[in-house]
Amino acid sequence: MFSSETDNTRKLQNVNSTVEYWLDEGASSNKLNLGFAFYGRSFTLFDPNQNGIGAPTLGPGKPGKVIFFKV
Repeated sequence: MFSSETDNTRKLQNVNSTVEYWLDEGASSNKLNLGFAFYGRSFTLFDPNQNGIGAPTLGPGKPGKVIFFKV
C-alpha cells in the first residue's frame, strides 16, 4: 500500500504513489477504481526458527480448506 521505510529502491512502486500520480496528472478521483486481489500462498520453511523475509523454504505449503460463500 505504501513504500517501505527500508527499501529505498522502489519508493514509487506502491499503491499510494500510483494514485497520487493519477490525481496529480488530472484524473478525477471519482473515476479512479482501486481494487485488491485477495489470495494466499504458503511455504514450508526450511528452518521454522528462520521465519523472516527471505527465509529459505523447502517448497510450497500444504493446501488449506476451500470455503465457498453464497452471495
